[in-house]
Amino acid sequence: MLLKAFSNLTRDDAMLKIGDFSKLARVTVKTLHHYEQMGLLLPAWIDGYSGYRYYALDQLPRLNRILALKDMGFTLEEVAVLLNQELSLEEMRAMLAQKQAELELRLRAEQRRLERVALRLQQIEKDESADNADVLVKPAEAHWVAAAAGIAPSLDQVQGVSRQTYRRILEWLAPARLQASADWFTLHDNPEYLEGVLPIQTAVVLRDPARPPVVAAPRQPFAIRELPAVEELASLAAPLHAADIYRAYSDLYAWVEQNGYKVSGPVRERYLTDADEAQSAMIEVQFPITRRRPWMIFQNVWMDTKENKMDLKFVQLPAMRLVGMKYFGKNENGEIPQMWTKFNLRSSEIEHTLPGDAYGVCRMEPGMAAEDGFTYYAALPVSAVEQIPEGMEVIEMPSLKCAAFPHVGALESLGKTYETLYGQVLPQSGLEILEEGFDMEYYGSEFDPAHADSIMYIYVPLK
Repeated sequence: MLLKAFSNLTRDDAMLKIGDFSKLARVTVKTLHHYEQMGLLLPAWIDGYSGYRYYALDQLPRLNRILALKDMGFTLEEVAVLLNQELSLEEMRAMLAQKQAELELRLRAEQRRLERVALRLQQIEKDESADNADVLVKPAEAHWVAAAAGIAPSLDQVQGVSRQTYRRILEWLAPARLQASADWFTLHDNPEYLEGVLPIQTAVVLRDPARPPVVAAPRQPFAIRELPAVEELASLAAPLHAADIYRAYSDLYAWVEQNGYKVSGPVRERYLTDADEAQSAMIEVQFPITRRRPWMIFQNVWMDTKENKMDLKFVQLPAMRLVGMKYFGKNENGEIPQMWTKFNLRSSEIEHTLPGDAYGVCRMEPGMAAEDGFTYYAALPVSAVEQIPEGMEVIEMPSLKCAAFPHVGALESLGKTYETLYGQVLPQSGLEILEEGFDMEYYGSEFDPAHADSIMYIYVPLK
C-alpha cells in the first residue's frame, strides 16, 4: 500500500524520512542506523540543520540484497564484500535458489526429527516392564536366500527401503529361474548405527533348494548366500509401525539383559505379511542369542593368608531361574555327591535348559544352626518353566554381587577349599557377606572332573 502511494511521486519528491522508509522496507529504524554505521546503506540525504535522514526509493533494491544475503547466513562484513562485487541478478537468483534448497532439506530433516521425538515419547508413555513382553526363544534353520544390500538414511526408513529392495529382488529372480518363498528378512549386519548411513541387507528365502542354487546369468544385482542356522533366537512380533518396532527392540534388549543372554549375531527382522499388505503388516524382530558368562569381572585381588593364597574375583550374577534336586542334611556320608550323580542322569528331563552351566546352591534354613544341617540344590538354569520333573523344584535367584573363589583340581579336596575360605580368607578380607550360610557353587566351562586343572567357583553373595 505504501509503495503504491509513493509510486506517483517524482524522483525529486521521492525522498522518505527514515521512519517512512523503514515501514516501506519492513525493517526497523535501528537496523537502518546500524547499516549506515557499517557503510552498507547510507542515507540519500541528511538535513544539516535537523539531522533528519532521508532515503530514496531507488535504494530499496540494495536494501533487499542486504536482507537476502543476511538471510542466506552471511555476516554483515561478508555482505559488504559481496555488494562491492556487484553481483548480477542471475547470480543473486542462483544463490537464493541454492539457499532455498538447503532450507527445504533442513526443514525435512527437522520434520523427521519431530516424528522421531513423537515416537520416543509414545514409547516412554507406553513403557512397561519387559517381563510382560511375550518373548519367544526358538531355533532357526538355515536358508538359502537372494540378498541385496541397501542404505537407509534413518531407522524410520529401514522398512521402506527394504520393501523396495524386496520387490526388485522378485523381479530379478524371474529371469534367473529362481523361485521365492513367502519369507523375507531385513538383516542388520552392521554392529552400530551411523548417522545418515544405515547399511542393511534384504534377503528373500528361496523355495526349497537342496543345495546352493546356480544363477544362470552372471553379475546379478543380488547375491546367493546362506542365512545360517541359529540355535537360539529371542523373537518378538509387532505391528509394522515405527513406534511398535522401537518398542519391540527395547523389550528384546531388556529381556536379553535380564535373562543373562547376549546378542551373538546380526539382528533379523522377519516380515510376516506380504510387502503390499500395509494395513495388517506384522514384523518379527529376532535376536540371535547365547548365554552370557555368569559373571562380569569387576576386579581381581590376591587374598593372602598364612597358609594359602587364593585368587578372588568380584562378579555380578544376573537374576536366574533354576530347576534342580533338593537335599537337607549335613553331608556326613557324601549325600551331596550321590545326589549330583542322580541329578546328572535325569538332567535331560529338564526343559529349556541353558547350555554349559550348573549350580549348587547352599543355604541355612531360618532359625537353624550349622549343626542342624543345611539345604543344598543341584540345579541347572532354564529360560522358561513349563513342566517340572518329578522330585525337582524351581529355585528363583535374584541378581547378586558375589565374591568368587576358585577351587582347582579334584572335587575330593573341595572340603579343604571351604575350610580355607571360611576359616582364613573371608575373616581376613573385610568383605560384608550378605547372609551367613549362603553360597553357591558354579560349574562352568572351566569345570572338567576328569582333568587335574579343573576349576569350579564358590560364590559368596555380598551386601
